Amino acid sequence: MNIQEVKGEEMYCLFAPDGSFQSNTLSPDFPSCVAFIKIMHKKGIGRSFHELCVAGYRVMPVKVTVVVNGDENKPF
Repeated sequence: MNIQEVKGEEMYCLFAPDGSFQSNTLSPDFPSCVAFIKIMHKKGIGRSFHELCVAGYRVMPVKVTVVVNGDENKPF
């Protein structure tokens, strides 16, 4: 499989008050990120977007780089 590397792709992601990156919310734009958070909450996973904002969580713009480091037959 040929995997295309991503370099400096602009995206949005939810960050916890301690600054930790909530990678499951990584999205190409702000509305998609918020929508994913709302869908997860609706399915019983996590808090509502409003509750997260009140608790100090923030959706922030990020630049993402993914570099292939091996393959499925050769782990790290």
